[in-house]
Amino acid sequence: MKILRASVFVLLLSSLLAGSYLQARVSTLGLEVSKLEKSRDDLEMAVDEVRAQLDLAQGNVEKLRVRIELYRRTGQFPTVLNETLYPDGKIHLLYLYYTFCPSCEVDHAKNFTARLPRWVGNLSSEFYVAEIFNMAKEPGRSEARRIFGAMGLSEGYLSRDWVVEVGGNESLIFPLSVDDGSVASATRYLCLSMFWNLGLKGLGSSVAAVGLNSAEQAPAMSGIIVLFLGFVSGFNPCLIALVSFILAATLKLEGGYLKALRRAFITALGVLYAYLLMGFATFSIPNLATYVSWLTLPLGASLLVLGALNLVELSHDIYSGRWRRGEEARLRLFRTPEFLKRMIVETAYRDNFYLDFGIGGLFSLIKLPCVGPLFLVLFASTPTQPAESLFNVVLFTSGVVLPIFIVTSLVGLGVIKTSQMSALRFKGRLVQRGVVGVLLLLSGSVVLFQEAIWTLLTAHA
Repeated sequence: MKILRASVFVLLLSSLLAGSYLQARVSTLGLEVSKLEKSRDDLEMAVDEVRAQLDLAQGNVEKLRVRIELYRRTGQFPTVLNETLYPDGKIHLLYLYYTFCPSCEVDHAKNFTARLPRWVGNLSSEFYVAEIFNMAKEPGRSEARRIFGAMGLSEGYLSRDWVVEVGGNESLIFPLSVDDGSVASATRYLCLSMFWNLGLKGLGSSVAAVGLNSAEQAPAMSGIIVLFLGFVSGFNPCLIALVSFILAATLKLEGGYLKALRRAFITALGVLYAYLLMGFATFSIPNLATYVSWLTLPLGASLLVLGALNLVELSHDIYSGRWRRGEEARLRLFRTPEFLKRMIVETAYRDNFYLDFGIGGLFSLIKLPCVGPLFLVLFASTPTQPAESLFNVVLFTSGVVLPIFIVTSLVGLGVIKTSQMSALRFKGRLVQRGVVGVLLLLSGSVVLFQEAIWTLLTAHA
């Protein structure tokens, strides 16, 4: 009958834990899918940028070829302007002449209209602006002075006839007697040059955006660190006191060391089960990553406050010597409630394994403020590493109960006596307060300033 009752008890607990784990797994898989979709989008963007870079490289080769062809045809390279004349991103083709003869103006207009189609070829009109100016009067004279000034040419150019092409920060100038093919070559070169430069700027902006997205990826928390955080949290004087009391009560009832150790292990299993169940239940919350992102500020602030409280309690313990006298913590947050102490006493003398398991679970809930803050650090890393989150829960909770198993084993081997555990409890309280306090302050800083810290680390690397 006892075996059947124990089997049903284990089956119920296992089913509850398995269901909680599966629900949490579904939730974290959803986060992982979202993360993979984002990675796919980033990869597609990177592929597009590589293709664009290859296209620009090919455009650079084509630009060089057209530049050589332009020199072979016209005997000149483009002039780099000392200022931007036309910021509209179009090629400006200017027919400049100098005359005071009204009939000559008509002839120049006809000549310009006849030759323009051969100069621009099949280039769409939305990509160029063609204008004709008489430099003998305004506004042609002012426009010519502005253009020649940007090209570094003298005033002497104002009294002759020219064809000038301006594209971006480059320009070419030809006498009006130039053949149409040379002007067409200049148009082709400026068109290619302008679009190549625009594409290069676009690529630079896109690559910078991709680099920023990569830099925002926070570093993953290793399993060793998670286990260490759990171990430090588990080296809790209250948990050690619980185990030592159960051991002492069992030995007082003449249950023997084997029975005492078994009861202590069952209590530790209750603690482990409760923290696993709480962890899996928390990760089962839908849209956990969204809530974590919303709670970044209060979560980080809470970790800093709890870290400071641990250090305040440590300072008071050292200053007042409370730990030497075996007194309770000064702050209520770190005290064990009186009703729980009475329940532990009654449970210890009843010699019931089910109650031992239950008292372990109940104790884990009461002492959650001692362990919970570092548990929250795992939740803060959920959006960046959802696949590892559940494994980290197992590692953390294993670390929490590891000190209990170690201390219990040392008692069973005779290395530590039950009478020495009180001293270990209060000395351990100082270590735990100090280490946990520092870790909470560091964790709070990382949660609040992780992007700045990660950017700084990657910059130095």
